[in-house]
Amino acid sequence: MKRLLMGSALATLAACSSASETVAPRPDQATASPAADEATTVHGRLVGHDGQPLPLAEIHVSMPGVEPFDLAAAADGSFSLELPGPGWASLRMTGVGHEEHTLGVLASGGAHELSIALGTYDRAPELSGLTGFGMFGAEGQRRPLEFEPRGDGTFVATLERPESSESSEFRYQLSNLTQEGRTMNGTQADRYVYDGGGDYFSVIDVAPGGTVEIVFDPAALAPAGAQHRLSFADPSSSFAQVASTAEQLRAWDSQSMVELRAVASADPDADLEALHAASRARLAAKIAAALELAHDPVVQRMLLIAWAGAVDADELTPALAQLGLRVLAEVGPRDPLWSMDVWAMANALEFVEDPEYFGIAVAEHPDVDVAAALWVTQLIAADERGDQDRARAAMSALAKPRFADHPIVGIARMYDPERPTAPGREVPNFRLSPLDGQTEYGAAELRGKFYVLDFWATWCGPCVAEMPRLHAAYASLNGQRPPEQDRAYTAIADPKLEIISVSFDHDAAKVARFRADAWPMPWAHAVPDVAAHKQLSEMFGIVGIPTMVLVGPDGTILASSPRLHGGSLGEIARPYL
Repeated sequence: MKRLLMGSALATLAACSSASETVAPRPDQATASPAADEATTVHGRLVGHDGQPLPLAEIHVSMPGVEPFDLAAAADGSFSLELPGPGWASLRMTGVGHEEHTLGVLASGGAHELSIALGTYDRAPELSGLTGFGMFGAEGQRRPLEFEPRGDGTFVATLERPESSESSEFRYQLSNLTQEGRTMNGTQADRYVYDGGGDYFSVIDVAPGGTVEIVFDPAALAPAGAQHRLSFADPSSSFAQVASTAEQLRAWDSQSMVELRAVASADPDADLEALHAASRARLAAKIAAALELAHDPVVQRMLLIAWAGAVDADELTPALAQLGLRVLAEVGPRDPLWSMDVWAMANALEFVEDPEYFGIAVAEHPDVDVAAALWVTQLIAADERGDQDRARAAMSALAKPRFADHPIVGIARMYDPERPTAPGREVPNFRLSPLDGQTEYGAAELRGKFYVLDFWATWCGPCVAEMPRLHAAYASLNGQRPPEQDRAYTAIADPKLEIISVSFDHDAAKVARFRADAWPMPWAHAVPDVAAHKQLSEMFGIVGIPTMVLVGPDGTILASSPRLHGGSLGEIARPYL
């Protein structure tokens, strides 16, 4: 769900222009897939940073159309894994006290041997204030842990076992040990249990009643910052080359995100969409350069898919258009490699309008995530164009049993032409209690005004990232000059366009602190309680924040998220004012 998680940037996706070229997939590639009658076996060793076996190390396997399953390495670190069907497989490798690592492989038959030594997390420079959490039994109440330093260099946390607990075990993790913000197991344990997210709980046996004492010994940890090591018995095999290419692509993508976060951290007011676009353009150029040197046909297809996933279809040039043509000509609509990046095919079809290719893929590609991404992208394009018939067709497709309970369906509702906030509909009959203590008001009292309902929260990263553009748009639309001092925006007496920010913090004091310390937000505010929050979410069909709704004087919704956001508010609202 990578592109959906880009927030407002996703709203810029649109279908190809009428000038786009059309190309039919090559017949030999249109049906390309691994042999279905030959099993794929992967065996080798999964060990720690020092090459030694771990108390518990596992491989968590996910493949399209296959129920996910786990395999624990033997006591000596060895494993033998049979992939149950042809296609792209994601092998998530985890181990106690180590950083997880995911390896992408193409299951296409044969026996393959590899060895991986897991790396370790970077650790916080200071261990003071060490905290954690735990519970008695798997379903017990979560309890905070605070570790105190001792004279021997260890730390200890104590808690009373509740009389009501019948569990004979306590499982816990440390919360702030890693710089990456990951929770991980402690050093005292009778055994370990996977947490489902790449790390482990330490489990200790406890006696009935009394005090539980947990000791943490930093000296027992593996060295921080160790890099993982991956090797293949036959590095020249296609299996190894494919896996190594997947490793390289993952490393490049990770490097791009690290660089993007560093720039954004250095300049909190930076245009994140522009930074992201520039980062993806650099990544796409790097992949295109690697493609020129690749000789293995499977690796070439991988690089074409990775390029299609990274490039911005809005930056169409003749050279990019030619490479876009090549993607769909050489990678068929059923190719399992599309599962490397389930959004890449949808992005490729931004370059080349090919209804036949689209139709084959949504009906026959083995990965439901790929098909879902295609339908959602078409839904977004239809929403952007105002093509309600096409949008309804996409929503109808996503309502089929194949997509039942798929997480993307919830996101698709943001673009549903029948959603409560669809342009052209009447704004729901809401009521708000303003933060300044004035009289409650709602849709009826706001008749005759242009206004924006801005659903947000102080804890919502994308909401906070919108603040520079939202403030700039508010000032510009209301004829106010940019402030001479940074962020020194002031209230406007009689605004042409009012903003009403509705916080889902449930705490007026948090909103007041944010406005005093971060952004002034010099417009109207409301902080509904939990019950009112739920009612508003249902009324407006909110599936995530930030969500914005632009309403006209007659109560008609003129625009709404995802198309409407801080960066687009000025362009969308100005013609109405």
